[in-house]
Amino acid sequence: MEVLSAAFEAGVAAAREVRAEAESSLALIDVVDRFPSLTDEDVVQWWADESTPLEDRRALIASVIDHVDILPLRESSDRDRFVVHWR
Repeated sequence: MEVLSAAFEAGVAAAREVRAEAESSLALIDVVDRFPSLTDEDVVQWWADESTPLEDRRALIASVIDHVDILPLRESSDRDRFVVHWR
């Protein structure tokens, strides 16, 4: 019975991961669909607009970035500490 329970829990965890990825993709589509065209300037203006909901900004970030690593500081002028892992 324990093996069946463990297999079930693993399946549920995998399904939740697939669901989270799908929700992330749908969030990106929803945010991108609000733009009539996507230029760099459009994105910057949208991001800087104070009326843009924080949830939309978070959805955009979560949809395009998997995670960010911050490397140890090697020199005081080291600016390449952030390693972005894109989706």
